[in-house]
Amino acid sequence: MSNQENISENFLFLSGSAPDLAIIATFAEQYYRSDPNSSIVKSRQFAEICAKYVAAKSGIYQELNRQNFLYIINKLKQKGIIYDRIH
Repeated sequence: MSNQENISENFLFLSGSAPDLAIIATFAEQYYRSDPNSSIVKSRQFAEICAKYVAAKSGIYQELNRQNFLYIINKLKQKGIIYDRIH
C-alpha cells in the first residue's frame, strides 16, 4: 500500500503530511474484524509514531531518539506537551 487510493477515507487527511501514519492506520482499520491482534499491533505502531512526531515538532526528539514508547510519553507529559486526560 503505497499510493493514496489505498488509504482509508478516514485517514486521507494524514496522507500528505504523514503518509506512514495513514498507511498504518488504514491497516489497523482493515484488520480489526479479521485479525484483531494485528489491528492492536498496528494501533500501537500508530501511537508510537505519533508520539515521535509530537516530540519532533516540539523540538525534543533528539534527546528521546533511542528511548522506548513509555519513556517518550512520560517525557512529553513532564514537559506539558501532552496531558493524561482528553477533554
